[in-house]
Amino acid sequence: MTYLIGGAPRVGKSKLAQMLLKRQKIAFVSLDSLVHMLKQAAPNLNVTDEIHYIQKAESFYPFLKEFIFVNKYGVKDYCIEGDAFLPKQAFELNKLFEVKSVFLGISKANLKQILENQGFNDWLGDLEESQLQKLPEKIMEMSEYLKKECQKYNLKYFDLAQNYNQTLEQAYDYLIL
Repeated sequence: MTYLIGGAPRVGKSKLAQMLLKRQKIAFVSLDSLVHMLKQAAPNLNVTDEIHYIQKAESFYPFLKEFIFVNKYGVKDYCIEGDAFLPKQAFELNKLFEVKSVFLGISKANLKQILENQGFNDWLGDLEESQLQKLPEKIMEMSEYLKKECQKYNLKYFDLAQNYNQTLEQAYDYLIL
């Protein structure tokens, strides 16, 4: 089974993937690493994290699809987490492969919360102050988009704005059941 954990930046995707690793021994791949690799090694492919998240997901999708395809015979269970795929793409992948997906978002966020919940990939330090100040709004905007798209494609979406840890547990339970 391939587990897909998608969502807005800084909402808990990596934490959920780490829960799967710790509790179920299901390894995970962060799409941040793959996107960064393609950005550096093959800039002509136009896969970058410096464009709008929808464009990033669309340009990255062929690589994600191929990654899942080549792993379908060699790896029994693994998780892919990141913000480089959309509900529409998860829906399509589910038609092709054995995939279970969730999306995480947050309807209410402020900069203090975001800074307190930094994951292991600390890219916030690279942002200019003006970018940092706009980050909560961008995260909430992306979360709202993902929520609507998940409804459209009948996929699970978890809003972590309230009861963060409890909601993360619910997302975990959904994935493993």
